[in-house]
Amino acid sequence: MEGKEYLSNVLILLVSLVLLLLLKVESALPPPNACNNFATSLFTNCYNDYIGTGPPHLACCKAIKAAPFSCCYLVTPGIANAVNVARIKSMAASCKLTLPKKCGALTFSR
Repeated sequence: MEGKEYLSNVLILLVSLVLLLLLKVESALPPPNACNNFATSLFTNCYNDYIGTGPPHLACCKAIKAAPFSCCYLVTPGIANAVNVARIKSMAASCKLTLPKKCGALTFSR
């Protein structure tokens, strides 16, 4: 059971990172540790919203909007395959965020 919980936690962290990566696309690429710090904030503020069905809470939207870096270069095909793209689109729309057409291995249609 602990192995499943560990894998679940890893997936949750990856999902949090992807939420971060969808925020803003800037030309400068931040170091991975900067992206990890923002992913931790997103995990803390957005996990329950991501697994839920309703709109994200204000704290989640604030965490998403506060992310100043473009971390899309860290989104691998493995991460892209592990996330719920429809849920990310829904959360972004609720937070009044425009998703990029492409974020690493993730592609969004507009």
